[in-house]
Amino acid sequence: MPKDDKRHPWPFKGQDIFAVKSVAIDSPTLVALQWLSDLHVTDSWLADAFKTSADRLIDDLKVRKGPEHADIYFFPIGYLYRHALELKLKQVVRLALKLELIEDKPRVQKVLSEHQLYPLWNHAKGSIKRFWPEGPEDELSAAERIVQAIHMIDGTGQSLRYTKNERGKSTLTKMPKYVDLLQFRKIYSGVFNMLGGCEDTFELESHTRWEVNQG
Repeated sequence: MPKDDKRHPWPFKGQDIFAVKSVAIDSPTLVALQWLSDLHVTDSWLADAFKTSADRLIDDLKVRKGPEHADIYFFPIGYLYRHALELKLKQVVRLALKLELIEDKPRVQKVLSEHQLYPLWNHAKGSIKRFWPEGPEDELSAAERIVQAIHMIDGTGQSLRYTKNERGKSTLTKMPKYVDLLQFRKIYSGVFNMLGGCEDTFELESHTRWEVNQG
């Protein structure tokens, strides 16, 4: 077998992948997770983390030098954005259920347990329209087209992770010919921010109702 080297290390006996020994407390790569047990970590919190990770990858690509192309990075970046969108939609739908903007039926719970974007969007959109019946239709229509576009290339969260789907067919045929990652991020961020605003309003309404009931 070939030996390991500094550029391509191999595993060796006694390694502990989660061991932290002599890392400075202010190290930019040190991860502290014990505090998570004291925080109410929601799907929205994770959504923000996935989106921020994708944003930073694009920022890194903007300043890279050399002949390397960005092609291979679309799949991890696209998946991070796609998963962030799924999580954000699920958070909005769960809050809508709490506010009784959506009737809690088995089909809604089924959608929440799965990974399809467009059904999640339909429930989120319905709750937004019920909460803001006079709200702007143009923005919702624009957001829907963006969600549809992402759903078309990866509706179930599999196509950006694997080259073949569960039926053995290529997932690469769904991909667009070209993607401008900066444009993708800008347009995607509009939908993400809109959903975040709806989420914040639903959270506030839920808290207000709770305070009223307590009083």
